[in-house]
Amino acid sequence: MKGFQKWVVEIQIADTWVEDGFEITNDNIVDRLQEWLPYAYSHEVNGKVLKAPKQSVIKKLQGE
Repeated sequence: MKGFQKWVVEIQIADTWVEDGFEITNDNIVDRLQEWLPYAYSHEVNGKVLKAPKQSVIKKLQGE
């Protein structure tokens, strides 16, 4: 098997999407990657969140 290449990605998501439930975490990033690369095997994608909004901000926007 070949190696991996690394992308460091910064994305900005409007509060309205976070209010609707959007969130990327280390627990779901691989699932998100597989949505973007639907034919990739689980051993072909990996990811890690380097920085995210504070959990308190996310919860407040989501009404929790």
